[in-house]
Amino acid sequence: MSSLIDLINLLLLFLLPLGHEKLRQRIPKITLGLIIINTVIYFTSFSLQLFQIVPLIGPEMELAKYEAPLVRIWAEKQDKEDPEKALEKMSPRDRAKWECEFHRALEAGEVVPQDSEEYLEWHQARLKFLDKRDRMMWFRFGFRPAAPDLVASFTSMFLHGSFWHLFWNMYYLWLVGCNLENVWSRKYFLALYLAGGLAADLADYLVRSGGCWADMPGIGASGAISAVMGAFLIRFWNTRLRFLFITRVFSLPVWLPLGAWFARQLYYGLYYFNENASTNFWAHIGGFAFGMAVAAGFSYFQVEQRVIAKELRHQDERDWQKSEAARAAAKEADRPQDLVRGIEARKVGWLDEAREHLLRAATDFPLNLDVHFELQQVLQRMGRVEEANAHQGVIIGALLDLGHTEDALARYRLLQQVAPEATAPGRNQYRLARLLEERREWLAAAQAYRAFAAKEPEDELAPKALYSAGVLLLNKLKQPEPASAMFDYLQRRYPGHAIQEHVQSALEAIRTHQGKKEP
Repeated sequence: MSSLIDLINLLLLFLLPLGHEKLRQRIPKITLGLIIINTVIYFTSFSLQLFQIVPLIGPEMELAKYEAPLVRIWAEKQDKEDPEKALEKMSPRDRAKWECEFHRALEAGEVVPQDSEEYLEWHQARLKFLDKRDRMMWFRFGFRPAAPDLVASFTSMFLHGSFWHLFWNMYYLWLVGCNLENVWSRKYFLALYLAGGLAADLADYLVRSGGCWADMPGIGASGAISAVMGAFLIRFWNTRLRFLFITRVFSLPVWLPLGAWFARQLYYGLYYFNENASTNFWAHIGGFAFGMAVAAGFSYFQVEQRVIAKELRHQDERDWQKSEAARAAAKEADRPQDLVRGIEARKVGWLDEAREHLLRAATDFPLNLDVHFELQQVLQRMGRVEEANAHQGVIIGALLDLGHTEDALARYRLLQQVAPEATAPGRNQYRLARLLEERREWLAAAQAYRAFAAKEPEDELAPKALYSAGVLLLNKLKQPEPASAMFDYLQRRYPGHAIQEHVQSALEAIRTHQGKKEP
């Protein structure tokens, strides 16, 4: 086991994770906010911490002066012929254990009596030292298992001991946090992050509370980030991570590096169990296990589909209202001149002139619904049915851009009844397919995906749309033949695409299922 851990440690020295194949679609505001907050707090608190160290030097030297003869007495009681040399020969780990036993014995009166002059002088110096030490930021706001505090559990997540401690924590938060926030929404992602930090401190408390080092503060965001990593492992288990190894870039399935990392934490957590280690392994273990449990629970109870999907829609609508596009849409609420002229021309029956004015208005003001509705009426009165249906798709796209998803879906359903070939422009068609899938309208969603891929074959989402349509046909609609045809077309149309691995697996599953049915 130790040789395997040594190999993992060696690889970690040369492997640099670069990213993964899952691309976020929303701005990761919570992830960015956490990175900014942690960075600002580090550069302010660390400077303050350096100033707080200076007043501690005197009390620490005074404590060492009174403690040195007591160390010698305790060593002699343990039958060490030359205590100083015996202590020097000890490994750092054995020396730490010995000092732990010494302090426990000293406080219990086993080194010198508690009413002796030596003990009282040492005790007075220790109280003075502890008074100065406990005023330091890490001790005031870090989590100490000897004195657990809920507030300190939160504040400790935003303190870091060094620049590299901060840098690597924030780097890994960025790698895994952005995409998890993208699919779980800001609210649930932040809840996971904070709850993961609490779970990490709980694990730290359970392991260290009865030991010699229970009074040492635990600081850093790594417990909360470990929870995000654990959730990422379960939620994106089939994702591949990209790594840089010296000069070569390659990818690995996410379960391999994250699983190796977790195994390393378990090994060292057990090796340094209840000892003083520079890394809080049990906080990592507790956070990671908590994140995996949450993600597994979300998957089992379909929380993403039943709860988070609604939150994401509300979040997107709120973002839209605050965005530049919303402000631009508000400006377009004023009736443009071409719209006024188009309405006047329609009223007197000059439909061709009305159409020209309204087309110009639609080009200049693409989010003005009044323009689109008026143009729709004119096209229908002119008998341009196909053009009217196509423009209905434009209206649906504008409704989506304005955040009116339910209105857009209602119009799309009606449009499909009269013109099944009509689509919303660009990626709005893909958004419609996603919305229909979230509402469990499997057939309509599959058709919408297929329509998007047919209309936008060069879009990078086209292969994913075809694959999604095939999966719906296979798993939800139980139509393996159309699904097989969809996957076959996807293989021919987009050879070499990264999604082909999943397509091949789906085709093999179909062939296996069909083989079982044959007599």
